Amino acid sequence: MNQNVLKIIHKTMYARAVKYNYNEIPTMLNSLSKTNPSKKEIKEDYSSLVTHFKHPIFIDFVPNYLDLHKNSYKSWINLYSNRNN
Repeated sequence: MNQNVLKIIHKTMYARAVKYNYNEIPTMLNSLSKTNPSKKEIKEDYSSLVTHFKHPIFIDFVPNYLDLHKNSYKSWINLYSNRNN
């Protein structure tokens, strides 16, 4: 996981949260506001997002395990590009 993928994940989830009036997703992640965040910081921010994956608005929205395992970047990019549909 790198900062760009985390940014895509956050934007995708945040847009869906706004659409469904779910106010629990953080508006900003610490590692996204830094120029060179550590892998640990990125992982911690990703973990804070993962806690929301089981919320009903994200079920059948977040890429499934198999897709993430094959190519997590591509699966999130596809969601990001189709998020307004």
